[in-house]
Amino acid sequence: MVADLEERPLYSTRAEDPKAEEAIDAFVVGLAERIDALQDAECAGRLDRMAAPAAALKADADANGFDSLARRAAAVEASCREGDVPGARKHLIDLTAIAKRVRMGHRGAF
Repeated sequence: MVADLEERPLYSTRAEDPKAEEAIDAFVVGLAERIDALQDAECAGRLDRMAAPAAALKADADANGFDSLARRAAAVEASCREGDVPGARKHLIDLTAIAKRVRMGHRGAF
């Protein structure tokens, strides 16, 4: 998993599917707001407000072809459900780094 924390842009595995273009675009455009909400909850010490949004992010990342992002969101969710504050924080940092790379790969991010 360390390799997916590099600085290269990440692209959807569904990027070549014209039917997926609109959904991918909407997902990536809304990604920063979703990450911000998770960060806000983490800063407030509210793991109970992180698990469900992280699970939803995982499902949406999977559906839009962002496997690395989905794995990180799942790790955040699991840590939150376990009450693992240090783990949730670490996984959220990793999730944020992956989200940055997804946004870098988006055509509107240049």
